[in-house]
Amino acid sequence: MSGLSGTVSAAIQATQDETAGLSQDRKDVARLDGGGTFAHGTGDDQCDLLYHDSVEVDNESVALDLSDGSLKDKFGNALTFVEVREIGIRNTSTTAGEYVEVIGGTDSLDVGPGTSPIRLQPGGAFILRAPKDGDGYVVDASHHYIYLDTTGSGATVTVELMVLGVSA
Repeated sequence: MSGLSGTVSAAIQATQDETAGLSQDRKDVARLDGGGTFAHGTGDDQCDLLYHDSVEVDNESVALDLSDGSLKDKFGNALTFVEVREIGIRNTSTTAGEYVEVIGGTDSLDVGPGTSPIRLQPGGAFILRAPKDGDGYVVDASHHYIYLDTTGSGATVTVELMVLGVSA
């Protein structure tokens, strides 16, 4: 039996201290947790497709098509997404100015603000979650590419990419 399950971790925690004098020390702890778990399937909190890779991006845009079967899982199976539930992208560069842009377009996955890019600075990452059935990022004839580009930075950058979704 094959299956896919896992955990998505997306949290920020910060602690701020203030010393105001004797017995007046204060502490503020803030946490934002956007993670969750998923099981194998195509319903709520489920995924049945996993694509992950390290992608080298240079001055030419890299186009990853989520709908045509050109992306393969690590077992060589062709992937055809109809909805993306989880997506994570990380810029592995540590050099100032070597950013990667996730760029929008008329046929790109609808994850950003229109055609404005999402810029990942060196060491930067983002994770988007839409774990409920029908509320994910739809993959169809008009929205099926993830475009990655470094044109503005002029660098060749390695990006770690993970896409989880469903086939039906």
